[in-house]
Amino acid sequence: MDDELSIFDSKSDWLKDEIYVHGCKNEIKEVANLVGGPSKLSKLLGVNYNSCYREWTNGRNPIPLATLEKMLQLCDANTISGIKLKINSRPCIISCRYSPHKMRFPRTVSVDIAYLAGLILGDGSLAGDSSNERGNWNVSALFDDISHQKICDDLIKNEFHISPKNYKDERNCWLSIFSSKTAQWFWRSFFDMHNGYKASKITIPRCILESKNEKLRTALLQGLFDSDGSFTKRKNVQYASTSHIIVDQVSNILNSMGITHSKSVWIKDKKYLPLHAIAICRKSSVLSFAQQIGFRHPRKMSKLK
Repeated sequence: MDDELSIFDSKSDWLKDEIYVHGCKNEIKEVANLVGGPSKLSKLLGVNYNSCYREWTNGRNPIPLATLEKMLQLCDANTISGIKLKINSRPCIISCRYSPHKMRFPRTVSVDIAYLAGLILGDGSLAGDSSNERGNWNVSALFDDISHQKICDDLIKNEFHISPKNYKDERNCWLSIFSSKTAQWFWRSFFDMHNGYKASKITIPRCILESKNEKLRTALLQGLFDSDGSFTKRKNVQYASTSHIIVDQVSNILNSMGITHSKSVWIKDKKYLPLHAIAICRKSSVLSFAQQIGFRHPRKMSKLK
């Protein structure tokens, strides 16, 4: 079973007042009736009456997530549980304020989302704080194979209803990129992602690392090996990162799967961060990797086969 996700599970208040939830008019009407009508509700929330009556209860505009959570606190525990259940049981559409660019909030941490998380941790990035201040909320991923790019673009469209733009750079690499505050909020709030420079700071998201669903960890490893891994001429599988934390985490998961491997540290130059690497060399372990994890990257998959 995939692990369930809820818009109410974010442990951080970052951007929450700018994340708006669509399609909640029936639940807002329910709360308004319980507290004595839209006028009373607007006073309790400290918002304009028109927002409560004309916009939210009539479904003309979405409601801020922070306000929706504040509204639920006016209800008893059973009502809160029931309303959250209704919202979580249907497709949830979110946006940044009243932006026409909407995103579907995934109801579960699927294996495809876990795979995308691995790709972003490896060859992806979230625009940094200084870029955010200038209105840049890009989420991007770099590919060395156009067919692999298409596979990942299709996953993004299917999971989030977002269509990335594609570019080719001078290094003969392909870039998928889209600008979305809601996507940044999602990855940073639910998957512990770092924005800006993150190479040495990346870790496996807790929601995947601590999940009882082993398929999620396998899918995330696929994403990591597809981005920062390789199948060498010596028929070894390798993975490397400047983050010793994620290398140790990957090593622990491989150990739990019975895949024998070695770890090493390589320092190219004092001005560079040390590169922490994993190598799977024993033939039986390479075969075990192929059977239990493998690649989705078409070229790497072909070499491994």
